[in-house]
Amino acid sequence: MRMVNLLKLLLVATLYLPLQSESAETYRWIDSSGKVHFSDREPLNQKSTSLDIEPIKTLKFRQIKRKLHKQKKAKKRTQNSTSNCSKLKQQIAKLESSLTVRQTAKDFDKKNKYLVKLRWQKIKSC
Repeated sequence: MRMVNLLKLLLVATLYLPLQSESAETYRWIDSSGKVHFSDREPLNQKSTSLDIEPIKTLKFRQIKRKLHKQKKAKKRTQNSTSNCSKLKQQIAKLESSLTVRQTAKDFDKKNKYLVKLRWQKIKSC
């Protein structure tokens, strides 16, 4: 029971954290020794400036990554289709020449099914 409550609390906390980071302001100030400081809390006894920092949008990055992946796949598909067409034509020609009357009905049917499959692949890709 305690474990379930702890898991619920962790889930709520992880959902709430991104909202906190987007709404938080960032402050910049220089202390008496000349060091530059950055914080999400405004210092009490120092003059500070509020910085406008846009939050990182990971969703946009993921969308770009997916788009690039799709483009790579499409490019690879077009490259493979030209080489596949010539391979399919060679396989079909070889299989058609190997189909003879002297074969058993079982072998003939098996080769014929494979030939039909190759022809459909040729139609789809070429």
